[in-house]
Amino acid sequence: MNEIPKEKSDELLGTLVLLDKISPNLLDTPREHWDRELLIYDFLGKWNSSASEKAIFYQHWLEIEQKPEFEGKSGELLRLLLVQELYPSQFREILEAENAMSYLNFKQIHDILKTKDLQWWTLLKERCFEEFISKKLDQSSKLSSKQLATKAISLEVRIFSELLSKLQSIQNEHEFKQLISFLKDHTIFK
Repeated sequence: MNEIPKEKSDELLGTLVLLDKISPNLLDTPREHWDRELLIYDFLGKWNSSASEKAIFYQHWLEIEQKPEFEGKSGELLRLLLVQELYPSQFREILEAENAMSYLNFKQIHDILKTKDLQWWTLLKERCFEEFISKKLDQSSKLSSKQLATKAISLEVRIFSELLSKLQSIQNEHEFKQLISFLKDHTIFK
């Protein structure tokens, strides 16, 4: 039988202490993924959501984990998710926050989750929009990316991904500014 390295063994033991539930299929996965699998299984167990929603979360998490800066660090973020004091009332909000994570770097996500802010999922989405908008607009723009991001995340949950997708599709900076001006002029982003 292959032994687990001490560092991984300590990490796994620390994870087991955090958990409310342990995946019955754990032994079916490669050892190097046990920590992640346990954390995700326990986190998803907190939600009364459909299997398809849970599969979406899992797939998105694997995509986030593939980013080079997340290599070997995703367990740290999952642990921070598990120890949050408050969660949104709907699992869709978790999916939106996870979507926002895919646009942020490890440090940005870590810093937000580490604060244990009671609205951490909102902060992730706000930071995502803020980053996205500030990258699209030049420095001379008088529009506040923070103000726009705050307003954008106050929209209904289902609109978050759609709005982000539409904003991403605009390649021309002039068109992007026109859209933001339109939204501001029509009291959508005031």
